[in-house]
Amino acid sequence: MKCPECKFQNLDNMKFCGQCGSKLVLLCPGCRFENPDGYSFCGQCGEFLSSASQPAGDSATGTIPSFDQQSENDNNLAKIQDRFSKNIKEKTVP
Repeated sequence: MKCPECKFQNLDNMKFCGQCGSKLVLLCPGCRFENPDGYSFCGQCGEFLSSASQPAGDSATGTIPSFDQQSENDNNLAKIQDRFSKNIKEKTVP
């Protein structure tokens, strides 16, 4: 597992980074809950944690998105869904 702090590649069964000592956890792709290494399913929502599940934090920066960043992402997603819904209605309604 790659450390979200220093990017050191640790062995899969490690609980702490061998380079910087940070705790290693898996972030659920569904609810963003931090699960310990070795879990196959999220302890919070039950979603499958694939081997591609990201360590806690953002893969590019090593940080967990702030509340404001997450809210902005949610707002952007809502806008996309709204536009998509309008486009579908325009194409299906005579």
